[in-house]
Amino acid sequence: MRDIRFLLKTHYTNSRALIVGINQYENASPLSFAVSDAEEVRDVLVNDLAFPQDSITYLVDSEAT
Repeated sequence: MRDIRFLLKTHYTNSRALIVGINQYENASPLSFAVSDAEEVRDVLVNDLAFPQDSITYLVDSEAT
C-alpha cells in the first residue's frame, strides 16, 4: 500500500515557474531582499514541493532586465 503522503502530494508534471528577483535597479533605490526572497521561493519549490528544477526559470538582477 502506498504511503498516504504520496497520495496527497501534488504532482507538477506540466507546470512551469518564473521566479524574478531584482535588488539593483537603474532608476530606483536598491532593494535588500528581492534576490534572497526569489532564491527562497525556488528552494521551497524544489526541496519542499518536489517541483522539477528544470521547469524553473530563475532570473536575478541584470539577468531579469
